[in-house]
Amino acid sequence: MDTSLVVFTKHGRRKDIKLKRGISIIGRRNDCDIYIPHAYISRKHCRIIQQEDKLVVQDLGSANGTFLNNQRIMEGVLCAGDTILVGTLKFTVQIDGKPETIQPDEINEHNQAVSATTQRSQHNNVAGDSGTVVPQGTAANDPLADLEPLAGDIDLDDSSIYKV
Repeated sequence: MDTSLVVFTKHGRRKDIKLKRGISIIGRRNDCDIYIPHAYISRKHCRIIQQEDKLVVQDLGSANGTFLNNQRIMEGVLCAGDTILVGTLKFTVQIDGKPETIQPDEINEHNQAVSATTQRSQHNNVAGDSGTVVPQGTAANDPLADLEPLAGDIDLDDSSIYKV
């Protein structure tokens, strides 16, 4: 099974991250397989387990949660075309070249999912593995004021980020 995670920068540039067989950990620790240094991503946020004919995503107790097709999950089976939301990044799962065409989502749709998570974390004062609470937006009515859409301040063109 040839599996990739496809992500788009806020400017619409596509990045494909090929997954290895076995376990790939996504997080902001530099020893993660997919290293993403961003405050909204936990040190060890989630893992993707690739077996013979099955692909599974598991949340690792992240502060902001892992979302599969816009539903917060602890574990879920992945299929071609599914989306995984990790922090502020939305990945589309591509298995054996399917789906053939992947388009960037609307930014507003993405921000709604992140906003719901951020508001829950702030309301419940949830401290994740980093021991910090997701910062509130600067505008009283905009919880996403500090959050860039999609890739945010992550340099998706920096090839050193992806180690898989």
